[in-house]
Amino acid sequence: MTNAGDLRGCVLSAIGNGARAVVVDMTATTFCDCGGMHAVVGCLGLAAAVGASLRLAVSAPEVRQVFTITGAARLIDICPTVAAALLGGPD
Repeated sequence: MTNAGDLRGCVLSAIGNGARAVVVDMTATTFCDCGGMHAVVGCLGLAAAVGASLRLAVSAPEVRQVFTITGAARLIDICPTVAAALLGGPD
């Protein structure tokens, strides 16, 4: 909720600078509500609009659960670590 706008700005900046793949490091995130999930899904749309991919690195089960329960995990590649996300695949 408090940094959803920052997330959107960072993703816009990355794809504006030509990034073809964006990894969102959420490994330090311990709470994500529907506002945060909505921000991530919005960023996925922004990336897809320019042909870029978006992956998440999420380690907290509670955060992963938000994406699973809402069905967003079917749309977004979610990896357990940044290294796995950088390699390009979900876990």
